[in-house]
Amino acid sequence: MSWYAENLLGSLPGVLASGKWFTSAGSGRIAYVPREDVARACAGALASRSGTRERLNITEGLRAAGIPAAYVPLIVATDASIRGGHFDVPTDAVKRLTGTDAQSVESYLRANRAIVSGAATK
Repeated sequence: MSWYAENLLGSLPGVLASGKWFTSAGSGRIAYVPREDVARACAGALASRSGTRERLNITEGLRAAGIPAAYVPLIVATDASIRGGHFDVPTDAVKRLTGTDAQSVESYLRANRAIVSGAATK
């Protein structure tokens, strides 16, 4: 899987409040996927009786932003992977395994608007 859409719920309120997005990902992109879609795809894979074996991809100054020092190397390494194009792997795996499309990141954020905007106004 790529990167959970839920990760945006932790970062977007601060971005909206400050107007700044701290990243070293450059122009790299992420194919976000909500955890619920990952769980549905996993259940679909486990329930499948196809007998085939395949690997499927299921699929955005940190200290100054208040990130704990222990997390900085992980975030920088992740940004490097994003910049390298390793997280921009959109697939149809969720639909193939569950029969329904994965939720778009736009739809996911709209459904969680209260969390994103509520935390930004505190």
